[in-house]
Amino acid sequence: MATEDAIRAKYKKLHDQASEGYYLGASGWTKEEFDIIHAKIWTDMEHELIANGLLSPLPSPPPDYKALFKKATTVEAQLAVLAQALGIK
Repeated sequence: MATEDAIRAKYKKLHDQASEGYYLGASGWTKEEFDIIHAKIWTDMEHELIANGLLSPLPSPPPDYKALFKKATTVEAQLAVLAQALGIK
């Protein structure tokens, strides 16, 4: 398994090579092409870090408590939604 520093160094090198090629005009890429390549480099790095257990994926978005509250048909159900939203067990 690769270390975090090794993974980051690999993608930094790719970033630097792509940037140098674009900004010196050697790559022939358009701005849009460079932006896509640039984003892919960092996205690939994040995926590799996650796959190696070195970075946690983004958490799921929180539930829509307003929608859950509107669907609650009893006071008890509404209180349960409010408690969940406030982190009360």
